Amino acid sequence: MLLSNRQSAHAILVLIITIALVTAPVLGIPNERDKTTEGVGEESTPVQVFLGEKDLNVSQVTLSSGQQVGADRLTLTGIGGEAENELITGPGDAFDFTGGNGALTGQYDADNDGEVDFTVIDAEVTEATLYRTSGATPRTTGANGESIQIKPGENVTLTSEFNFDEATFAEIIVRKFDEEGDKTKITSQVTSSNKLTQSGETRLLDTSSLDEGRYTVEVNAKGLPAKQTLEFFVSDDDPTLTLEQTTVTRGDTVLMELSGVSDEALTVSVSASALEDASSASVDDIFAQTGDRRDAGYDTATDQYWATYDTGETGEVTGRLRTDSFEAGSDVELSLRDSTTSLSSAPIDEVDLGITERSISMSHPERVALGSEIQITGTATQTETVGAYVRVDDSWELLRDADGDSAVDAVDSDGSFSIDADVSTVVDLAEPYALGVKALDSTSNPPTTIETAVFTDDTHVIGNIEVVEGSLSASLSATPLSTEDESVTISGTARGGDDVVRVYVVGPRGAVDYATPSVDNAGAFEAEFGDDFTRVAGAGSPTPDLDGTYRVFVISAGANQRFASEDGTTVPKPGRLQDEQASLIADAYTGAGVDDKSTERTFTAHQPGLYLESFPDTTSVGPVSVSGTATYDEASQVRLVVTDDAGETVTQTTARVDETNQWAATMNVTVPGTYTIRVSEDGREAVGRFSVTGPATSTPDATMTPTATATETPEPSTETAEPTATETEVQSSTPTQTSAVDTSLNTPFLFGVIVVLLGLFARRTRWE
Repeated sequence: MLLSNRQSAHAILVLIITIALVTAPVLGIPNERDKTTEGVGEESTPVQVFLGEKDLNVSQVTLSSGQQVGADRLTLTGIGGEAENELITGPGDAFDFTGGNGALTGQYDADNDGEVDFTVIDAEVTEATLYRTSGATPRTTGANGESIQIKPGENVTLTSEFNFDEATFAEIIVRKFDEEGDKTKITSQVTSSNKLTQSGETRLLDTSSLDEGRYTVEVNAKGLPAKQTLEFFVSDDDPTLTLEQTTVTRGDTVLMELSGVSDEALTVSVSASALEDASSASVDDIFAQTGDRRDAGYDTATDQYWATYDTGETGEVTGRLRTDSFEAGSDVELSLRDSTTSLSSAPIDEVDLGITERSISMSHPERVALGSEIQITGTATQTETVGAYVRVDDSWELLRDADGDSAVDAVDSDGSFSIDADVSTVVDLAEPYALGVKALDSTSNPPTTIETAVFTDDTHVIGNIEVVEGSLSASLSATPLSTEDESVTISGTARGGDDVVRVYVVGPRGAVDYATPSVDNAGAFEAEFGDDFTRVAGAGSPTPDLDGTYRVFVISAGANQRFASEDGTTVPKPGRLQDEQASLIADAYTGAGVDDKSTERTFTAHQPGLYLESFPDTTSVGPVSVSGTATYDEASQVRLVVTDDAGETVTQTTARVDETNQWAATMNVTVPGTYTIRVSEDGREAVGRFSVTGPATSTPDATMTPTATATETPEPSTETAEPTATETEVQSSTPTQTSAVDTSLNTPFLFGVIVVLLGLFARRTRWE
């Protein structure tokens, strides 16, 4: 039967699709899942799949309940891992385990029986490595890594391990990067097959024809989100040798940076003539043994010491060069060669290293008091330990610090040192000395005495220091003070003595308080009278409890760092007066053979209050000077008022209280009589009486309050007048009338004359 055109076309289309489906697996046409095209198959649960697998046929899987999945819609419930409590759905014959479908890594249940039916894991390229390879045979030994360097004409071997070979293959992609960072895919130039179908498979990449530059190798899971990127560099540059420093002190260790290609053997050599004593040197004295040093030795034919280093995967390696054996003041030439050149051939690279002698520098005070500690600082090149010494006669004596420990220090990594030393541990005379710092083998058991010839034979530095007698100074905080709640601080400096000073405070009645404040490294001391003192003679507590003058004695030990009196508390005696206690203290720390130092200070104390201390009993009319003290907290000014016997104020003023609690004022009293002066402030008051004699003065005190005199007021006129004109006339004529009055008259008299004149003028106006 003949077919219609439409039927024929349909039949042909069906035939083409059928042929394609049948032949595709045979021809190896790739698809997204490659080996998983036919699905998972008739497997029992749990079935392992990879996150990212798409359109996976799981219809033949037998679930934990015994039934098959089938082609119908399947719902998976997450019961573990990141997938817990999550749902994903899809047809059983084309299920998506992708993030777009909501899939997560973890365990899923397909038949709601609580059992795991599917486990979703990440696809991973667990390891990928490149090897530098010479020739066409793959190489999996020697230097390798994720980044290597090769020479032009060499190949690269790739190995890779991954976990997804049951689901898909690993794809190799090779790219070249130009100087601008743009990349070009060149996979087909280096391999005929870009697939790795089994984990652990090795593939030789033919990179022998590639130009110099940077290249990357990607290992990707086809159709799955898993990838690892490696890189290699093709370089025709010669190996190089670089030194961390070009000039060093003999004894320093110098880092050598060798750079070439990956897995290359580079050799560094130096002529034996550069050594100070070649007969006693060994190759290990020159090239330190490190993990990257492959081999080392001495070549008799060329008279060179040499060491070979492996560059490893990075193409770089670090070696250590020791300089103890080289001659100081010389320039050492180091040569670099690769494995293709011998020691007798010209080197690929050369560098020079300058060698200088090791040295010590120091800084210290030019003058020090006997018994004082000094600090010596400086730098020491290629020296691990230094010690401080003072020259005495023909030898050098090791100093000690204030604790009696040896004055030595281990040199820091930056070459610096710091030594604390007390010169009086060696010398006891005030005169100039030679001070030196010398290189030592270690901080333990340093030599205590070194002969001068030996001291100057090795690394050292010498300076001068002048040792002087000790000194003592002391000062007191602001005085006088109140006995109520104030205290006095005694502070100062004491150099050349003990680590404490002795302080005695002798009260007005002979009570003695005692303290021993510590002296710090700078020689400073401080003690607060009241808090830091104890009573050693007399009654009462260690506070200024009496009015009067207190005497303060500060004692510093002499150069021998011992006080003349062994027990300072037994020096003052009970029941003695102030002067007697002062004599006992002075006698205890003076005398033949005693070089203790002492200094005395005084302060006064008052009961808190306001005091009128100086004013005349009798004085002439005019200025009267008075003064006093205000010994209470926050005293700033006082008020003074002078009154007569009737209680009337004659004059008054205020006076400022200065920093010593003193105040003073001068007041003018012009009329003879007996007066009372009152000083008051803040609820306190002081009162005094004095007399003024002599004739009264005509000039009143500016601060006195005048006494008013009563005067009759004229009766007003019943006639109409022009008050404004009359007032103006009177006011204009008043100065003339007033100018004729004797200015020696007192104020009440003048006031009465003016009133009478005004009355006469008013009566005359009325008559007219």
